[in-house]
Amino acid sequence: MDSTATGRVTKLAASLREQLADLNGIKIHDQGLTKCAIVTFTSDRKSPEEICRALNAAGINVSVSLSEYSQLDLGARRLPAVVRASVHYYNTAQEVETFVGEIARVTHHAS
Repeated sequence: MDSTATGRVTKLAASLREQLADLNGIKIHDQGLTKCAIVTFTSDRKSPEEICRALNAAGINVSVSLSEYSQLDLGARRLPAVVRASVHYYNTAQEVETFVGEIARVTHHAS
């Protein structure tokens, strides 16, 4: 992937993090100074599994990362599971906004 595509994906992921962070009760779990296109988060109202099922039913692809498969990261931070979303070069800013709106609807969180 060239640097233009990488920069675009990085900006989309940053936008997703910022918009999710504006929702009450949503916590972003990404660490590090340089973040990638994978965005992990939890809700204080719905489990990662519930969010994943609801989003998948709405045609939005996310997955759940479980601590037993990520002991060095999630296990060390005592996170049992997180929702894992990732943007790609073909995603649009509108799709990121739609995603965040669907998260707000599914989790009953508002900004």
